Amino acid sequence: MKKRNKLIIKPTIMNPYYDKPNWFESEVDIDQFVFIDRHSLSNDVKQFIILLFGYNDIEFGNCFEASVNNFLELQKDELAMSGGPTFIYNEVQILPSCCCGFEDLEDVATCIKHKKSPWLGHDPYPCIEYSKRNKIKIWSDDYKENKDAFYISCTYTELLVALHEMKRDLISFIEGPCFDYLARFNLKYANNMVNHLKKLLIDV
Repeated sequence: MKKRNKLIIKPTIMNPYYDKPNWFESEVDIDQFVFIDRHSLSNDVKQFIILLFGYNDIEFGNCFEASVNNFLELQKDELAMSGGPTFIYNEVQILPSCCCGFEDLEDVATCIKHKKSPWLGHDPYPCIEYSKRNKIKIWSDDYKENKDAFYISCTYTELLVALHEMKRDLISFIEGPCFDYLARFNLKYANNMVNHLKKLLIDV
């Protein structure tokens, strides 16, 4: 019997088009969107840092330690980053759209657990449709308005499993590649930044 491919939800940052700090040891290749997980590369981490500071108008200062101190002043209700969840099944991807927030990943999970369609952005307008038989359709756009909208089909159980994996990806990114990169500059300050990131982004 052919094994069924599974649904994947990847934490995703988008459009990190901001200035880099002077303490980066090398240049940064900028991508339109970046998946976040334990396999992320240094260039992915640098784009995450650029977006984190740039989108929230946090000054880098003249050194790594100054950057971290400025970041530690950011409160949970102030955090904003372009991005969100990307739904993947086989070769099909449904990315977060305009005005979707990376900081709202926990809210997305809460909506899905209550069988509500979370805010995933607009233009296009991704949404989730639930049925009485626990069948799920994750739409690329408003299917009532756009006849070309497509969807990913899965069960509610598969969606919950993918949500759990999404949270694990986010935690493993912060504790893994992100920490490893920051620790190059100062281990104590790297710990401070990672611990604050978890408070901001993960409902623990």
